[in-house]
Amino acid sequence: MSGPRLLCTLALSTLACSNPSRPADSKQVDPSPGKTRSAETKLLKVSGFSTPESVLWDPQADVYLVSNISGAPTERDDDGFISKLEPDGTIETLRWIDGKRDDVELSAPKGSCLVGELLLVADIDHVRRFDRNTGAPKGSIAIPDAQFLNDLACDRSGAWVSDFMTGKIHRIPDALADASTVELEAKGVNGLAIDDQGWLWAVADGHLFRVADGVAIDDQALPATGLDGVVVLPTGALLVSSWEARAVFQGRPGETFEPLFSELNSPADIGYDAERKCLLIPSFEDNVVIIRELP
Repeated sequence: MSGPRLLCTLALSTLACSNPSRPADSKQVDPSPGKTRSAETKLLKVSGFSTPESVLWDPQADVYLVSNISGAPTERDDDGFISKLEPDGTIETLRWIDGKRDDVELSAPKGSCLVGELLLVADIDHVRRFDRNTGAPKGSIAIPDAQFLNDLACDRSGAWVSDFMTGKIHRIPDALADASTVELEAKGVNGLAIDDQGWLWAVADGHLFRVADGVAIDDQALPATGLDGVVVLPTGALLVSSWEARAVFQGRPGETFEPLFSELNSPADIGYDAERKCLLIPSFEDNVVIIRELP
């Protein structure tokens, strides 16, 4: 996300991506207060969330994991939660991992990633660990001097986590260990993503760059500021969300980025369903998750 924002209570609705495992018309999604179906738009808007900041596809469980701040982005209220959302727009479990439970610490969850059997979640100044299958807490990693941990990207053993306020990207070499190191500083650093070559990409203060040996390289200015989420497509193209432009941009590193989807309110930390080729867009201020098939 681009920084602390006021919670807006507006909830929207509209329509859907097909599941490649069955014919597109073999199952109809019944209209409900939270969603509406439309074959032409291939768009689904699911309401009922509480300040959704990020959406992550778990290909193993085939479910979308939605981080709900449920309050102020920096408030240690232990009221944050992770939702399970099915690809057809059904909320399987709204408060699957729930900060209100006595055994769970979770105040303002933002970006998340999966490494092995762990789900890692950025939470103000800690990276919380949970069992990716059961949601059971598996401890936390304290990030030194952290103020606003924002996004996470996982590789084979560890993870990277950005801090929007301090402008630092921390490396967690081992997701099972309780330590991290500082790799580099980048003002306003936000979204992170790892490509198929193992390169870490990040967006910060209107720029896209790659991280190599603790240095920002291949820096390029994008068409707007207020950049939030970034995903890498199998084609090598990148998608980047922007609060300022109210859009998701698409492009390749070193080339021009163009709007792919526009008129989006507060598009935060986007995710991608590689099986269905669907973009997952949390609308932070509208309490909505948008599932939209790529053209």
